[in-house]
Amino acid sequence: MEKLDFEILLRTMPSKIMCTLKGLKSVGMGNHSVEHEGGAPAQSRTIQIYHYPVRAYKQFEKKVVNQGEGLTSNQRFNEGTGWHARRWYSLYKQGLLHEEYNSMLLRNKQTEALCQRGILEEDLTIKNCLQNIEG
Repeated sequence: MEKLDFEILLRTMPSKIMCTLKGLKSVGMGNHSVEHEGGAPAQSRTIQIYHYPVRAYKQFEKKVVNQGEGLTSNQRFNEGTGWHARRWYSLYKQGLLHEEYNSMLLRNKQTEALCQRGILEEDLTIKNCLQNIEG
């Protein structure tokens, strides 16, 4: 297979937790774990979670600042916790966050190349849901 002419970081997201509030003791960072009176969580293969970590720049910047300030001011988290948020916050403080943001956006040709290789596929679920709500 021919090498891509651009770099991209792809990773599988860790599972998320969903539970009832009754019996909830605490929620782990990123909603990846909970402490609950109900015991171990059941697993589901039928629930789809849509995660949008990169949105409009202003929203992304606000998220980076909030997470960065929280992580740096809270001493109970070690340096490895929220490594990506810490990295982005460091870039923000250096005035380089916008450059990093732009590097994460796929251009049309890049999207097409990843779709042709089967790495990406178009999912219209959210668009269709919103169109149905709007009528």
